[in-house]
Amino acid sequence: MVGAVLLDLYGVLVDADLTRRQYRHLVVAHFVDRYGGDTARWDAAYAAAYERYLRKVSLPGFWRDQPYAEAMRESEAGFLEDLFREVLKPPPEGDLLAYSQALDTAIFVEIDAAFPEVRETLVALRALGVEILVATGAHLPQARAALRGSGLTGIHGLLTSDLLGARKDSLEFWRGAFSAVRRNPWDCAVVDDSPGKLEPAARLGAQAILVSREGGRPHVPFTLAGSLENLRALPELVRRLP
Repeated sequence: MVGAVLLDLYGVLVDADLTRRQYRHLVVAHFVDRYGGDTARWDAAYAAAYERYLRKVSLPGFWRDQPYAEAMRESEAGFLEDLFREVLKPPPEGDLLAYSQALDTAIFVEIDAAFPEVRETLVALRALGVEILVATGAHLPQARAALRGSGLTGIHGLLTSDLLGARKDSLEFWRGAFSAVRRNPWDCAVVDDSPGKLEPAARLGAQAILVSREGGRPHVPFTLAGSLENLRALPELVRRLP
């Protein structure tokens, strides 16, 4: 049996779509309360700025052509600047990246979006005696707040893109992750709902487990140790891994 299980956050432990919907509602309410204005106007501004944010961070060279820390600052601080520009208000003074992360911490602790089987699965994994870690492309303050908001406890550690300085779909992320937990890749089961984020971990030798909550088993260009529709069968699968 492997010694560690590395679980993705959004899509594996918590519902990403539900999180996005709740976050948007709460963050718009925060801006209205703190800066004034109309809820509908803030909501429309958020939608427009978020669409531009997604286009920017999806550009092929955005993360590749600059250090990760600079790309993260440009994306997160830039989103806030764009949002406030959209509502014709000056952005908050000071470090916008720090403001963004503090805001995430305050908002995500209010969101419970854990999938129904997750808490029971974590209990069963702990009973196996494996190390349980969360590996996510989210930044550390947000990941901590999301776990707290969803009441997910007993996690032994967090491996985040800002700590490792790389995107989760890169070999650099996974090399750093395995080094950080002081384990060989083949002593780790990596659980994710994204084949693109599983592939580099599998290439390094990790036991890759794909979660496909929509059902079916997508074709992937690497070997899977398992494919699951949810996490209920994960403890038994981990127990049987060589």
